[in-house]
Formats: sequence, C-alpha cells, structure tokens
Amino acid sequence: MLLTKDELHSLVELMHQSPHMLLGMQPLGGGSGLVVRAFLPDAAKVEVQPVHEKDKPRFALKRIHESGLFEGTTKSANRVYAYDLVVTNHQGRTRRTRTNRFMNFVPWRKNSANLCPSCC
Repeated sequence: MLLTKDELHSLVELMHQSPHMLLGMQPLGGGSGLVVRAFLPDAAKVEVQPVHEKDKPRFALKRIHESGLFEGTTKSANRVYAYDLVVTNHQGRTRRTRTNRFMNFVPWRKNSANLCPSCC
C-alpha cells in the first residue's frame, strides 16, 4: 500500500478534503510508474483496462481496506492514460466503469460549466 495511514483513514472515513488527489490514476514519484485507486464497496475484483492506447498496461487492483478501497500499481507506464475499470462483484457479475480520465488536469469551479460530473 502506498497511502500513509493518515491518507487511508481520511479516505475511508470520508474526511479527505480533496479525494480526487488520491483516487484515480496518478503518476508515482520520479517517473517510476503509475498508481490507480478506486473506492468500490461492492467489488470483489477490479482491473484497469486502457481505452484508446491499447498498448498501455492492464493490471489488477487489490482491496487494501474492507470498506472497498482498491489500489494497484504498474511500472510499465509513467504517463496517465485513458482507462476503464472492469469491476466484478461478489456474485460474479462484471461491469465496465467509465472513469473521468482527466479530472486531475481540468480545473473546475462550483456553479460553472466545468463541474465535475461524478460528484457535483
């Protein structure tokens, strides 16, 4: 797990003031790879699958907290790319979750046309 205990606690207790800084796809320090985190309480299994650049890596996320917080890393890429999460629930049903791929790069303000579509 790459999160500190304080970061983990703030996410699972819904106290982090800017969870998008920790969730989604993020570059690891020094260009050493990427980390993806997702909060999916009903998931049994989660996999990252590239959308446009099919040569980018697919990789599994592991549950790091019983609340449904998942995390996975890859060293096969060091730039953020468009991806979907393939989520399998405990009954074996699978769904594809379209992520907001550019959340980390697009500034947004409340009451503007650039609202975050996933939470605002």
